[in-house]
Amino acid sequence: MSPLKTPANKDPERERDFRFRTNGTACEWGESYHPGGFHPVHLQDIFNNRYRVIRKLGYGSFSTAWLAIDLRSSRYVALKIATANSQEAFLDSFDHHGPNGTHLCLVFEVMGPTPNSVMRLSPECQIGEPWERRLPKQWAKRILQDILLGLHFLDANGIVHGDLHLGNILFTITLSDIESDLPKTLQQRPNQAVPLRRLDGKIDPWAPKYLLEPNSLYDYISFELDPLVKIIDLGSAFLEDSPPRTTVTPAALRAPEVIQNGRLGRGLDIWSFGCLVFELIIGYPLFNIERLEGNRFDETTNDEHLIQVTEMLQPLPDALLNKWRRASSYYGPNGERLDIQDEVYNSDGGSNGERLKHPRRSIRRGWSSTEQIPASSQCYDSLEERFRAVKPADIGEREEEEIRRASAAELLQQAWFNE
Repeated sequence: MSPLKTPANKDPERERDFRFRTNGTACEWGESYHPGGFHPVHLQDIFNNRYRVIRKLGYGSFSTAWLAIDLRSSRYVALKIATANSQEAFLDSFDHHGPNGTHLCLVFEVMGPTPNSVMRLSPECQIGEPWERRLPKQWAKRILQDILLGLHFLDANGIVHGDLHLGNILFTITLSDIESDLPKTLQQRPNQAVPLRRLDGKIDPWAPKYLLEPNSLYDYISFELDPLVKIIDLGSAFLEDSPPRTTVTPAALRAPEVIQNGRLGRGLDIWSFGCLVFELIIGYPLFNIERLEGNRFDETTNDEHLIQVTEMLQPLPDALLNKWRRASSYYGPNGERLDIQDEVYNSDGGSNGERLKHPRRSIRRGWSSTEQIPASSQCYDSLEERFRAVKPADIGEREEEEIRRASAAELLQQAWFNE
């Protein structure tokens, strides 16, 4: 049998370069197991002669997360295994050498599911049809307050999180003593997995034998715990006095200064928080924005985002409006919305006359273009009115190239949190 060719150190883009059959498991992509990518993990694997893997908790673009037993201290821990050659730096970590390179492994306290998972799983979140879900007001209030407490702590230490979204918010949990029968109920088993098979039938040394769907610890959350949730994943965090040029904030949660490549500061966390206020209270994202593709069509996506910001919140300040290259395509000199065609020619004047799709009027999932989108002031005790003094998603004013927004400490003073 001929030896296997080492895979490329990036995900394949063409189907003919795929190594595996379609798997269908709701987890990380099997093709991402390659040099420089994920480390193949199997249940009962032991890392650093100390941590035995018993359950998959989650995954992201650059890591997988597992529930493990610390064989030395007899406690449960969460083990995050980064893609190979990751440059993250944390305390209480170790390197693991595998077929795809050297992986940074980080040990954390065990955490529960995300708010989105709780919204999907909890019967108390159903408000109509099975797909109509929203967190109860008191749950949302506690989650938002805990997020602000986390942001306040980061702010007090001069740190900006830079990637605040519901996937980086986890519920706290408590697990019984490890000597009890609990491990039996916590452990996933290989028969719950789906085999990962190569197209050519050979054994792949760079990938696991099977893929596991993450199984959160939803059954172990408790609303008696304080804090109820915590902010996780500081992989994109930065010191406020040394900001990067870009962030990895999800497209729909980007502040205007992120969209326009302006100076980044703590205000971008506050903007993302404001978007989460709407999402947790109403049950829908504030903005409906497509993914950025890293190409010239991203400018059209950015235009659509700024249009939605203008129409749902408030007009952009002149300093931001003047940086919007194609603003005059959508708004007149007095800020009036222009009627536009569905398609326009490339504004860069390309010689090929190529047509680009033009942003339509802002239309959110669940609302028509002619409907008045319900403001949060119409839901849950006039939330918007109570936040109006220091509106968390306020666009802000630009002073000396920096956006000024309410701080987490100021928002925590809102009486709404204590009612």
